[in-house]
Amino acid sequence: MIGLKAVDGASWIRAYSTDTVPSTVFAATEDDGIYRSVNNGITWSDFSSGLTTPGQRVVQVAGGGQPGGDVPRRAVADHVKPRLSGASITRGSFKAGAKGVQLRFRLSERATLWIAVVKLAKRRGTAGKTVGTLVAKVGTAGAGHVAFNGRIGRRTLAAGGYKLVVTPVDAAGNRGRAVTLAFRTVRR
Repeated sequence: MIGLKAVDGASWIRAYSTDTVPSTVFAATEDDGIYRSVNNGITWSDFSSGLTTPGQRVVQVAGGGQPGGDVPRRAVADHVKPRLSGASITRGSFKAGAKGVQLRFRLSERATLWIAVVKLAKRRGTAGKTVGTLVAKVGTAGAGHVAFNGRIGRRTLAAGGYKLVVTPVDAAGNRGRAVTLAFRTVRR
């Protein structure tokens, strides 16, 4: 975004939003709060004063208008962690690379699912090995599903026991509680 630069280069824009006034733009930074531009991003002013929580990283245009024009909006921060519930896999075992399974779930809000695929250890008390990570962007809150065919990129999982560690992360960077689901791949 033009004109919004940190002195030490440490601030990154996490989100932006436009107002109904075409030239007004809001930007939420990683470390420095929320800024507003009334000239399409050429110059910026601090818009964080009056917010109750410092370090807010998401901005959403909120508020109402009045006859003859819109009133200035205020920034609203998201501090709520997304909740993943009702997670299940359609089958407990399947042939990797074939039809696969579906991961079914419910989300409390729009989020991205970070899915770590972990090969279970052969000995008890030993940690498993993460063999890959999948990222699924879920467009809406509510019921959803993600297909998984036992491949990570071009690599097919070897036969054996695995678990999926599914973590929801919303646009604000709020990380929800991880859910673990076990499955097996077979040779057949």
